[in-house]
Amino acid sequence: MLNQRLEALMLRDKQRFARRLHGVKKVKNPDAQQAIIQEMAQKLNRLPVKSCCVKPRVR
Repeated sequence: MLNQRLEALMLRDKQRFARRLHGVKKVKNPDAQQAIIQEMAQKLNRLPVKSCCVKPRVR
């Protein structure tokens, strides 16, 4: 579920959340895993999604 939502994020946020999601598997306590996943889902809802209309920065 969260993996599918990562596709809509900007690259930096996508990579950060992918690492955190992978790290959740290391937590032994199932209740703690669910708490972490719920917290991540809330944070994902607040992040901006990538837009095809944003112009890249030119240096």
